[in-house]
Amino acid sequence: MVIDTMSFTFLIVLVLIISATAFTTRFSSVDPRFESMWETIKYLFDAMVSNYEFEEFGVFQRSFSIFLMIFLFTTNIFLLNFMIAVIDAIY
Repeated sequence: MVIDTMSFTFLIVLVLIISATAFTTRFSSVDPRFESMWETIKYLFDAMVSNYEFEEFGVFQRSFSIFLMIFLFTTNIFLLNFMIAVIDAIY
């Protein structure tokens, strides 16, 4: 079971790092939560488990919303796929 989840873990960490790079590059001048990679990864992990708030980003509001929607859609597909795989392996 642990070996089976390693590929999922690798993919989700890869998506987190790629997304954190994009968010840090784009929004580091707007919000202090995106000034470092570590803070951005923590924010994106919270968003991935549905612990986020929509805030005003001024002129970057539209691009932030688009980035966040793409990230959440991608990670939710990964998590749903993983849940189906675990249920399939059990039964």
